[in-house]
Order: sequence, then C-alpha cells, then structure tokens
Amino acid sequence: MTAPPLTPTEEKLEALGLANKPLSDSGVTTDAWYSAATDVFQQERTVESSITDQIVQDAKSAKHSADQQALILAIEAVAAVLASALLTVAMARSMVRGMRTLRDSAQDIASERLPDLVRRLSKTDPERVDTSVAPIP
Repeated sequence: MTAPPLTPTEEKLEALGLANKPLSDSGVTTDAWYSAATDVFQQERTVESSITDQIVQDAKSAKHSADQQALILAIEAVAAVLASALLTVAMARSMVRGMRTLRDSAQDIASERLPDLVRRLSKTDPERVDTSVAPIP
C-alpha cells in the first residue's frame, strides 16, 4: 500500500528532520511555536490586507471611470437631441414660409384679383380684357 502524498508542511518538517517527532523533542516550546505561527499569520494578514486594499482601490477607480463615461454619453445624447430639435425647427420654419406665401397669394387671387377680373369681364368686351395673371412669388 502506498502512503498518501506529503503536504507542504510535512515536506518542510521532513527536510528539517522533524517529521514524526514531537516538537518538544526538538527543543520547540509551545510559546516559541505560538510566536512563530503568529508571525506567519500576521504576514498572511498583511498580504491579504494589501491585496484587498488594492482590489478596493481598483474598483473605486473603475466606478469613477464608468461614472465619467456615463456622464459624457448622457451629455452627447442630450446634445444630439437638441441638434435634432433645432434642425427640425429650422426645416419647419422654411416650409411654413413657403406655405404662407402660397396661402397669401391664393387669398389675394380669390378675394381681389379674380373678382376684379370677373367684374371687368362682365362690364366690357371679353376680348379686350387682359386675362393674364401675375405669377405667385
């Protein structure tokens, strides 16, 4: 039957010649062992704290970057909407001007020029009346 593989701690004990022996036989007291173990735990805690602090700092930096990017995108979206609205207003005004000119000309023809032409035709000889109409501006 094969023995199970050694753990890293067992390998170190083996290398030091302390495997399968009580630590007290090697001159290690409980206070010395506790002090050594505490030092190792403290070093591990220092490394853990350092890594945790770095992760937190990286997360804060990523959040700040994402917030800035979201703000920039929001400003760009608002600017695009405003530009679109201004372009729409400009085009609408342009179209309305042409429509007003057409409406005003149509009202002028219907209310003044056409009745005047009909009146002149009814009073005089139709061949002598000028029936040409000025173009709409």
